[in-house]
Amino acid sequence: FCLIETGPVGLAGEFLSTASTVAPIGAIRSIVILDESPLAWSAVGAWRDAGFEGDILAERGTAAVLERCGVRPVLPIGESETALFTGSAFEMAIFRFERPEGAIALFHASSGAFFSGAFGASLGFGLPALVSDGDLSSQRRFAAFRGGPLPPRESPPPRGVQFLCPRFGSALTAALSGRLAETGQEHEAACVDMSYSIEGLAREVATLKSSNFELRESMIGASDSALRDAASGLYGRGYADAFLQSLIQKRSSFCAAFVRLDGIKELNRRVGTAAVDLLMKDLAELLQEAERDSFFFRWTGPVILAILEGEKKAAFNRLERIRAAVASDRRFVTPVTVSIALVGSDELGESGFAELQSLARDRLKLLERRGGDAILDRSDIRTEDRSLVLVLDADPLFLDFCVEYFEREGFRPMGAPGGTDAFGLMDRARPELVIADLSLPQYDAFQIRERMRASGDLHDIPFILLCSSKSDGMVARAHALSIFHIFEKPVSMVELVGIARSIISRSEDGA
Repeated sequence: FCLIETGPVGLAGEFLSTASTVAPIGAIRSIVILDESPLAWSAVGAWRDAGFEGDILAERGTAAVLERCGVRPVLPIGESETALFTGSAFEMAIFRFERPEGAIALFHASSGAFFSGAFGASLGFGLPALVSDGDLSSQRRFAAFRGGPLPPRESPPPRGVQFLCPRFGSALTAALSGRLAETGQEHEAACVDMSYSIEGLAREVATLKSSNFELRESMIGASDSALRDAASGLYGRGYADAFLQSLIQKRSSFCAAFVRLDGIKELNRRVGTAAVDLLMKDLAELLQEAERDSFFFRWTGPVILAILEGEKKAAFNRLERIRAAVASDRRFVTPVTVSIALVGSDELGESGFAELQSLARDRLKLLERRGGDAILDRSDIRTEDRSLVLVLDADPLFLDFCVEYFEREGFRPMGAPGGTDAFGLMDRARPELVIADLSLPQYDAFQIRERMRASGDLHDIPFILLCSSKSDGMVARAHALSIFHIFEKPVSMVELVGIARSIISRSEDGA
């Protein structure tokens, strides 16, 4: 025997297609309506249209509704247990409960499987091969979803039942039916009440026929929109992470290209965030036009992720054409360039996804220091490529110690004892972070910060303030100058280095 759900009218084509892969529609002998909800069987008329000529059996009220909706003939099932099929290989029987909701069930004697509309039909959902007596979680979820318990204990299934088969969740051994019935909830108004008039049910079926497909489409559209980035129209970071992890788990061969819009902070300040959103939308369109067979995602801030097939060398050449096209394209609201960090799947080790993110971050960092408008597919960091940190402190012992500590931690630190020296160093080399003691000769830390904020080149460089003690006034002034990391001396160097790494990392990601 074969159990296939007839389904709602909006999904009739999909259910009919599934059924035809198992047996020709004309060869199916009978349809028994187990679920009393019109949503579940509203497509049964489509089975007649597709060539089904066998019997349709249903509870009397359901049979009457189907007849009024033009589905004929439908055989009403009486009050007593009725044999449906008998034969040497199998036997199916109809079983009726004492109460109206979900009144009809099917019993397959040779396997002991009991399929009932009172707690779901199980049709087409693939029951597990093994059933755990101790796990009732799926049945509890099912009972909550349906709004009603399993059949009452005073209406037991026929003898020989081994498995109760709910429509949602795993099959349930008959020995646990009583325990589960005790956990069931009272039947809620949301469930179909079979005391409805025949006319009311007929109207409900007609409404479902006209609206089910549109509802399904709107739900799919809403789900899709939730995954997309509003500015670019591309799928967002959550989808990108899952997509990459799936490729890595399957050991697929691919190249990940992280395309970053250069000078994002300056663009935000010069043309505004709304114009930058238009830039990202235009960039997404250009990328999709140039690489129609690739996948694109909004990774983070100014970065778009492209997943390309093929080897890294071929991908590099294709991305070079894209880089040149961006620089020369006239569609953008202002001339822009991009930096592209390229990572091949063959570079990834055991850590997989985490290693891919690390390689991408390192290469984007190198590209920014080298001025952007380039492609990088390697991570051989030279001394000058390390993060440049400027330390300002009037105490020569602490200054030397701090510079040496940051050097050991993989940074490229510079030190100066006063404000005048600081401006000279910043003119020659733009640091990625400034760490300054509040009390400095010539210019104190606040005056240095004020001059940095007034400079287009130094405006967005992060700043860490060191002081001997904090006061409310000092903290308020620091916050007014966008200084939010303040350390009292003596400072923990481990904490200071950790904060420095975090700040530089967020800056590189466009935060």
